[in-house]
Amino acid sequence: MNNNNIMMVAATILVLVTMVWWYSSHPYFVFFTKPTYSANNTADFINKYIKEEDGIMAQAGYTEVLAYQIKNRILGLPPKSENLLYLIDYYNISYVLYGSFYTSERYFYAKESINFITNHPEKFTLTVIINEDYGNLRRSSKENIYIYEVIK
Repeated sequence: MNNNNIMMVAATILVLVTMVWWYSSHPYFVFFTKPTYSANNTADFINKYIKEEDGIMAQAGYTEVLAYQIKNRILGLPPKSENLLYLIDYYNISYVLYGSFYTSERYFYAKESINFITNHPEKFTLTVIINEDYGNLRRSSKENIYIYEVIK
């Protein structure tokens, strides 16, 4: 046996040992796993109680997650409240949604618009507070998501 054959056999054995070790440490092959989404309870509520034709404006972080789980139009909640009502009217939005994780626990996204929503009950009615539990999906495993109906 020459050196090239020995190197080829050693490399093959190393690859096979690495594959066995990897599979024993990571038994979930990427092509066979189900996708995991957060905000499942919120998506279930929207699919069950909100009409498909109703537009939803959601805080950053929730638009991406919910877009894969619901059939409604979903747009991002603007960070500033100065054009919030105009955008709601322009895009015919029926509900706005935000959560505690992206509002007060970690990122503070769209805080000004959320303060406007909560401080104007004549324009927005709190429909439901949904408890989400993400388990090990992220650091903050529990949060509340608030859905408000837009009063037109």
